[in-house]
Amino acid sequence: MKDLKASPQAPTLTLEKLLDYLEGKLTEAQAAEVDVILANEPEWIDVLESLDLSLRSDPGTRDKAMAFREAATEAIWAPHAAATAAPELNHSGARVKPLFGMPASAWRMAAVILLLMLPTGYFFLQQQQQSLYEEMSGIYLKPYPPTLLRGQGPTAAELLERGLATYQNAEYALAARILTDIVHASDLSEDERITATMYLGLSHLFSDRAADAATQLNKIVQGSASTYSYDAQWYLAWAYWKAGNEAAAREAFKTIASIPGTHRAEAQKILDAWD
Repeated sequence: MKDLKASPQAPTLTLEKLLDYLEGKLTEAQAAEVDVILANEPEWIDVLESLDLSLRSDPGTRDKAMAFREAATEAIWAPHAAATAAPELNHSGARVKPLFGMPASAWRMAAVILLLMLPTGYFFLQQQQQSLYEEMSGIYLKPYPPTLLRGQGPTAAELLERGLATYQNAEYALAARILTDIVHASDLSEDERITATMYLGLSHLFSDRAADAATQLNKIVQGSASTYSYDAQWYLAWAYWKAGNEAAAREAFKTIASIPGTHRAEAQKILDAWD
């Protein structure tokens, strides 16, 4: 990559200007200036593409970038503190005011490092969390067996039986559609409705609709006590985790680990893995 410290164009490409350029907030004249800089300084194209990827994957990129820049500014300033007493000269000999308390050359390099690291760091954290989920779910997350097929539940309506049989065949998306259609049916008894709600939540969870799963399973956990309450808490924790709500997942696993039950030891192992 070309040495940016030798570039007279680089200081004009601030983080805000790059973000505004990608979000279409610049005037035509301002955008044209950026186009000229990109044509003359092609190393900035990599930075721009990296930032564009982060913007498209995370709407909060601008706020994160501002916070990250402040941290980078503070970290990079210390080695260059002495330089602030003597402003740098640009290519024409004019004195250049330090940006954010740093020499211009230091800021230019910090900007490149910052913008290249931002999406990489974000995606690394996301992948790390997903990796732990995959590891733990592969060990501990197993489909809950249908009540009727275990011979422990109430007699169900025909569509409920069909939905449970579809779930048993691991056709979770289809089971979710069937159970969605009947969960509020007037001819279901209260026990049948609770069963339909439980398996609707489970079907959503195993068909990768974690937020919908959490909604249904939470109805069981927050509702009147039933034979499903304890197991619903266990699967609700997984639904929260898969949906990205780690704080709620931790609390749910802590609850499970604090009371006797079949999932107590597993919940504690997951909490230990987090720590």
